Amino acid sequence: MTSLNVKLHDGQLKVFHNKSKFKVLKCGRRWGKTWLTAYMVLVSAIQKPNGRYFIISPSYNQTKIMWEQITDIAPKEIVNRVMVGDLFIELKNGSRIYAKSGDNPHVLRGYGLDGVAFDEAAYVKEEVWESVIEPALVDRNGWAIFISTPAGRNWFYDLYLAGIDPNEKDWQSFEFTTYDNPFIPKDYIEKKRKKTPELIFRQEYLAEFVDEGGMVFPGYARSIFDYPEGAMPGEFYVMGVDLGRHQDFTVIKVGKFSEMREVYTERFNNTDWDYIKERIRVIHNRYNRASIIIDSTGYGDPIYEDLAKEGLTINGVNLNTKTKPLIIENLQLMLQNAQIRFLDDDASKYEFGSYTYTILPSGHIRYEAPVGRHDDTVVSAALMAYGMMGGSTSAIGMFEEEKRKEVLIEDEIEDVVNWEEDCEDYERDWT
Repeated sequence: MTSLNVKLHDGQLKVFHNKSKFKVLKCGRRWGKTWLTAYMVLVSAIQKPNGRYFIISPSYNQTKIMWEQITDIAPKEIVNRVMVGDLFIELKNGSRIYAKSGDNPHVLRGYGLDGVAFDEAAYVKEEVWESVIEPALVDRNGWAIFISTPAGRNWFYDLYLAGIDPNEKDWQSFEFTTYDNPFIPKDYIEKKRKKTPELIFRQEYLAEFVDEGGMVFPGYARSIFDYPEGAMPGEFYVMGVDLGRHQDFTVIKVGKFSEMREVYTERFNNTDWDYIKERIRVIHNRYNRASIIIDSTGYGDPIYEDLAKEGLTINGVNLNTKTKPLIIENLQLMLQNAQIRFLDDDASKYEFGSYTYTILPSGHIRYEAPVGRHDDTVVSAALMAYGMMGGSTSAIGMFEEEKRKEVLIEDEIEDVVNWEEDCEDYERDWT
C-alpha cells in the first residue's frame, strides 16, 4: 500500500476522517486548508482506480498552488504522467486529477467526476457549483470539499449554513481560525493583528462572516482629545483636502506630524473653485508650507494641477476601488493602535459615527457614507493620516502607481517567504 508520510495536525485530522459527502471548511489564512485538501484529493485518487477529480480555484495562478502541492507529495512510483502545461496528473491506477480555473464555467462542462475540491470557494462564481459541478457528481456519486476564508455572506455562507443544519445529512461544516494551526507561531499572528484593520483581521484570520454594514471606526471616540493650535516654528504639517462645491463640502484638515494629531479643520460649501484654491493656499502657507494630500479624482484633478504649477507641496490621490480602501484601512489601523488624535468637531463625529461598509461579491470591502450623508471629513482625515504616516514629502506620495506596486509586491513576497517557512516546518514534522 502506498504511504505518503504525511502528518496532519488535529484540526486537519478531524476533517480528513469525517465521512460526510460534502464538507465546508471556513478557515483563517494559513490554517493549512489548501495543503489538507491537496492531500485528501490525492488519497481519494489513489484509493479509487480510474477516478476523475477537479481542483477549482478563482484563477489559473491560484489553482496551480494546490496542483503543485499534489504533484510534490505524490510518490513517483504511483505517477504515470504529469502534464505541467495542462495542470493534469495521471496515476498508474488510471485516476486523473485536473486543476481548473473557475473564471469560465462553460469550459468545465462535459466531465463526470468522483470528487471536486474548491479552493477559496467564496471567490469562485456560484454558477460553477450549481450549474456545472454539482450535476457532474451525480453519475459517479462524487464528493465535494469547499475551503475558503469568508468573503461576506455570499453563496459560500449558504453552503456553510447547510453544513451546520442537522437536517442536511450529507453536509458538514468546520470552522478554524489561524490560531488553530499549531505550526504558526502565535506571536506572528499577533503581529498581523497589529498591522491589520480589525474588520479585515476578523474575516481573514478569525474566519468570521462579517456582518454587512456597521461601524468602520470604533476607536474614533477614544481619539478625541485635542484643541486647535497655530503653526509652530520648525514643525512639519500635513494637510488632507477633500473637495466639494455645492452639496458636498470642501474639508481641509491639518495634522502636526511630531505629535500625530489634528490641529486645524475647516469645512465649507456653496463656493467657487477660486475661493477653494485660495483657502488651500492660505492654510498651506500658514502651517509652514504644509505638505498637501488632495483628492484629485474627477474635478479635483485641475485643482491639483493648478496648485502644483504654483509650486505648492502637493500630492494628488485618485480615489478609486484600490486606493480608497488603502487610506481608509490605514486610518482604521491608526485609530485601532491609538496612533492619531483628532479635534473635537461635531461634523467629524457625525460622519465618523455613521460611516459604513459593504462587502462586495468579490470579497473586497467598499467603504462609504450611508445614502444621503457625507463623508468629506472622513476622507480628508484619512488623507491627512496617510500623509502623517509617510512622515515626509518624499514618502507620502504612496499612490503613485510604481509605489503602490512596490507595496503589493512586498506583501506578496512576505506571504511567499512565510509559506515556504511553514512548508519547511511541515516537512520536519512529517519526516
